[in-house]
Amino acid sequence: AGMKFFLQYVGCIFAFFSAGFLIISTWTDCWMVNADDSLEVSTKCRGLWWECVTNVFDGIQTCDEYDSIYAEHSVKLVLTRAMMITADILSGLGFLFLVLGLDCVKFLPDEPLIKLRICLASGVMLLLAGI
Repeated sequence: AGMKFFLQYVGCIFAFFSAGFLIISTWTDCWMVNADDSLEVSTKCRGLWWECVTNVFDGIQTCDEYDSIYAEHSVKLVLTRAMMITADILSGLGFLFLVLGLDCVKFLPDEPLIKLRICLASGVMLLLAGI
């Protein structure tokens, strides 16, 4: 029984950090560096939500948010945003389901089959989020 609980805790910790890192990566501002290579005195970083330019000489960084979400954006940007938001939601729900399915959590203690199905649903959600 001790190894079973250990594996559940390890899985829960991995799920927590993977969901957290996925959410953090969605809001990172540097997905593409020097995307157009035309700037030599500055470094340009493009993210999903804003674009930042850093002066090479003095290190000053200025960031501009993209226009409204309703503005015309590239298909790549819109699809990446949609996929990352979907992955964030799936990983968050997957982690929540995983916690409910743990044996140490007093949720449906007399229904081990239902808890097993909750863990299976959690695994599917976390796998889909990772993909």
